[in-house]
Amino acid sequence: MSRLFIFLRLILDIFLIPVIIMSAYALKFKLGWFITHFFQVSWITIYRSSQIEPYLTISWLVLLVWISTFAFSGMYRRFWGLMPEVDESLAVVKGVSLATLEIMAITFLYRSFPGSRFVIFYAWALGIISLILIRALIWRVEAQLLARGHSLVRTLVVGVDSLGQDLIERMFLSPSLGYYYVGSLAEAMPMYCHFHLRDKLHLLGNPADFAQLMEEHRISALLITESLPKPLLKKMLKHCEARRIRVMLISDSDHFPGFSRPGELDGISFLASYFPPRSGLGLLGKRLFDIAFSLIALVVLFPVFVAVGLLIKCCSPRGPIFYHQERVGYDQKPFMMMKFRTMVPNAESHTGPVMVSMTQETRYILGGDFLRKMSIDELPQLWNILKGDMSLVGPRPERPYFVEKFTQENPQFPLRHTVKGGLTGWAQVNGRSVLTQNPQHKLRYDLYYINHWSFILDIKIIIKTFFVVFRREEAY
Repeated sequence: MSRLFIFLRLILDIFLIPVIIMSAYALKFKLGWFITHFFQVSWITIYRSSQIEPYLTISWLVLLVWISTFAFSGMYRRFWGLMPEVDESLAVVKGVSLATLEIMAITFLYRSFPGSRFVIFYAWALGIISLILIRALIWRVEAQLLARGHSLVRTLVVGVDSLGQDLIERMFLSPSLGYYYVGSLAEAMPMYCHFHLRDKLHLLGNPADFAQLMEEHRISALLITESLPKPLLKKMLKHCEARRIRVMLISDSDHFPGFSRPGELDGISFLASYFPPRSGLGLLGKRLFDIAFSLIALVVLFPVFVAVGLLIKCCSPRGPIFYHQERVGYDQKPFMMMKFRTMVPNAESHTGPVMVSMTQETRYILGGDFLRKMSIDELPQLWNILKGDMSLVGPRPERPYFVEKFTQENPQFPLRHTVKGGLTGWAQVNGRSVLTQNPQHKLRYDLYYINHWSFILDIKIIIKTFFVVFRREEAY
């Protein structure tokens, strides 16, 4: 099915590119007339007798340049993983921009080639907008079909441990990976289910009954995450080999390093330790983005800060507007994190450090629960980001008391501090407040983020955060 949709994108591009060129030609004269008449601009010349024929004549060459450049830029390939529509949109920007530069180069080499700067600019802008919109529409249709299992590999997962649930979760979150979750084989249901799997984890039966269940559900791939008795494992492998069923054996050893990357040495696969970089252009770009984003957001959201401050003072006049709390940051250095105060003053004076209750929280001031559910109370952390205490995206900073407690339960917990804590993060868009009560599961998301960090991943998390907040998913 993916090949069909790739071919559909190509056909639509072939029809759309000439339309973009003609629209850019028309837009030049419409906007030129509007600017000269209403703004009295004299440096734009309007050629009323200019002909469209030269543009029609070279449209085939423009079409050839654009399509070949699109193919070279990777626009006609399968996009998969987290938010593939973002990756495809970036590919469109890259492809259209390269194609535009090539057309500009041609106009310099061949003077007879019609090369109005305005037409080229409008074609570039219209190309990016229209191609992204068309692909977004195609992707919505494709995503609906993928969610129903069309053209996906029907997969059976042996094991419902944490690793098994991680893999099942990825099948649901990213159907473009190509796997459709049919069910699981295990002795019993797990005590705890991941956030995304609470109503989707299906236990089909015991691993010993694999042959019958695989036939009943037409399984094409078997994914094994739990240790099995050797005789049973050999029987499974032999069964799958005879029927050309794909088998994937996945291990989750406690001896693996916290940060690791797959590698290969002369055909021998292995897992190698990986250390997140402490400097480099990537981190410099991340810091510059943090500064620009937080500075603009603080200016734009200033009226919101004033309104929230007035609300807090009216509802709880005895306490401060801002609440400063010690958190553990980069390299386990403490810093004071800012929040809008949503609870009564000295809320922990009798209890000591405690987490917010999901169902029986009584310490909120009037309107405080709304500020928390909409994450408005977190906005002052934009100042922490501007100062450099935090980043826009990263693991959420914890209080020293809880860091010490969670480290005793899992020695890998301090690995979260190898990067700056974030206003939002990979864990926050995959469970939000629910994961606060399950720090070990939250740690898996945080380590995944650090292992797979990229600027594009940060952008995806930011986009996804807006949807999670406005839908009020798992907020309390």
